[in-house]
Amino acid sequence: MAASYTVPVLASRFDSWSHPRTKEIFAYSKKSCDKSLREVSENEIVSHNGAFAACGGLYSSWVYPGGNTDRVKVIADFYSAWVFIDDLIDNTTDMAEIRRLLDTLQARVAGASQGHQGLDFMHRMFTHEDWSPEALDLVKLEMDKWVDCTVALRLIEAEQRPVSVDEYLLYRQTNAAMGMMYLVMAFAMPELTEEFLEFNKRAPATLRRVFAYCGITMGIVLDLYKMNADHAQVCEYSHIAMIIQRASPTPITISEAIEKSCEIFHEYEEKLGVELDEVAKFSPLLAKGMENVHAGSIMWLEVMRGGRYVKKD
Repeated sequence: MAASYTVPVLASRFDSWSHPRTKEIFAYSKKSCDKSLREVSENEIVSHNGAFAACGGLYSSWVYPGGNTDRVKVIADFYSAWVFIDDLIDNTTDMAEIRRLLDTLQARVAGASQGHQGLDFMHRMFTHEDWSPEALDLVKLEMDKWVDCTVALRLIEAEQRPVSVDEYLLYRQTNAAMGMMYLVMAFAMPELTEEFLEFNKRAPATLRRVFAYCGITMGIVLDLYKMNADHAQVCEYSHIAMIIQRASPTPITISEAIEKSCEIFHEYEEKLGVELDEVAKFSPLLAKGMENVHAGSIMWLEVMRGGRYVKKD
């Protein structure tokens, strides 16, 4: 991608803050990645600018600012390992290799101990004794959805198949993994677990819309911030701005496509706000926790500009 455009900072309408013990959580995450992830990742191109500890410890601190510290550390390990595997997937169009990686991930989510010892340690979140069984089942189902949508997007890339914006966002909303981030909140903040599960029973459609709208906004930010980043990804046919540019009935520049992408971001964040208002009628604390997941994700991505993602101008 030519650097003839400026990717703006996409700020959330919601406030965000990080965990009061962020430094401790990040220090833990860094040591954990050095011990468990370095060996398996050191020869992979995605390790350059991967910032895996930041994807674990820092990210978890931003999305679960009220989370139990020990549990947030366990989550951080999983997120670091998941991002590494996701990076491997995003850097290839070899569908056999993609399915192998996803099969390995799903096996660990199911509780199997296999493969690299360090990654097994980093996936121990799924066998943690403090999980609510009902919440854990929801997490595993959401991971299956993520796998299906990830395969669909990589197949689009492998086939170099032009798609509409609507089709892309249908997959991207789940592939952005925000449904997982919300569901894992039930582990990070045990005081909200019962309310989360009860709301899911009372208003599952509202919860799915929260997942979808947040996933769309996050997918757009991820797409835009990785433009020109020094981080290996193959995304010519699975990137919002390129899809908009390619699908336009009249020729538009990449800058115009970026602008249209930003408009979609703000449109869906507004829709998300409406759904979170519905959650707040049931539980203001649950709504605030969910708002933190969204706003913290946006802020973390901004913090990572110049690191994992595109440099600031």
